[in-house]
Amino acid sequence: MPQLSEKMLEIHKATDAPLDHTVPPDFHPGQLTNIGRELEAAGGSLEPYEAARRAFAAMYSTASDANAAVASAMRPCPPFIPTPGAPPLHAKIPDADCEQISSLIYSRVATASRAVDAVGAQLDDVVASLGDAIARTLKHKDDGRAGFVQNQAEIRAHVKAITPPSSRFEFVVTAIDEGELDVASAILSGSNWTSGLGKKEFALLKDTAERRFGGKLYAQREAVRKLRAQLDSGGSSFVSKIISITPQVKETASQKAMKRLKGAA
Repeated sequence: MPQLSEKMLEIHKATDAPLDHTVPPDFHPGQLTNIGRELEAAGGSLEPYEAARRAFAAMYSTASDANAAVASAMRPCPPFIPTPGAPPLHAKIPDADCEQISSLIYSRVATASRAVDAVGAQLDDVVASLGDAIARTLKHKDDGRAGFVQNQAEIRAHVKAITPPSSRFEFVVTAIDEGELDVASAILSGSNWTSGLGKKEFALLKDTAERRFGGKLYAQREAVRKLRAQLDSGGSSFVSKIISITPQVKETASQKAMKRLKGAA
C-alpha cells in the first residue's frame, strides 16, 4: 500500500481510537482508510473523511468504555446450583448497580448518536452538492437556445426511431463514450419515453454520462457515498454491540405491584 499523505496522517492522528479486542472492528476509524485514499486521489476535500472518522471514533470509544464499565461492575457469584443445560455463571453485575451502569452507557450512547447523525447529514449534503456539480457538466453550452432545443428534439426522435429497440441504448452509450455531449444532453433533458428507452436503460445512461463528463466529481461523489454507507453499517453494528453488553434493569417488587394496579384500573 502507498504511504499516506501528510494530510491523511494528520487526520488519523486527530481521529484515532485505541484498538480494543472486545469491540468489533466494524466501526473502527481504520475501516475508512481506503475510502479516504479514493477521495484524495479524486481531488476531493478530505473534510467528509475526517468527519466520518470522528463519528467512528465516537462510536468505538463509547463501546470500549461501556465494555470497561460493565467489566469493572462485575462481582463474583456465590456458589449455586446452575440450571441443567445452562452455562455456569461465575460473575454478574449486582441488581442494585444495573440501573446506574445502564444509565451511564445510554448517556454516552446518546452523545455518540448525535455525532453520528450530524455527520450523516453532512455527508448527505456533500453528495447532493456534488450531484448538482455533476449535473452542470451534462449541460451543453447551447442549452436553452431555440436552435439547439430543436436539435435536441430531433436527436431524441432519431434515437426513438432506431430499430431494433435494443440498439437504441447501444447507440447512446457509444455517443457518450465518444464525448458527444449534445447527444447526452438531448437524451437526458427529456424523459425516457421521448427517446424510446426503458427506465432502467435511461438510469444506466445517466450514470454513464455522469461518469464520462463528471470525471473527478463523479469519483468524489462515489467515495462520499461509500463513507455514508459505511457509517450506516457501522452504526448498526455499534447499536448491536451496545444492546448486547448493557445490563438489563430488573423491576423491583414495588414497581411490579404498581404495574399490576395500573393494569387493573
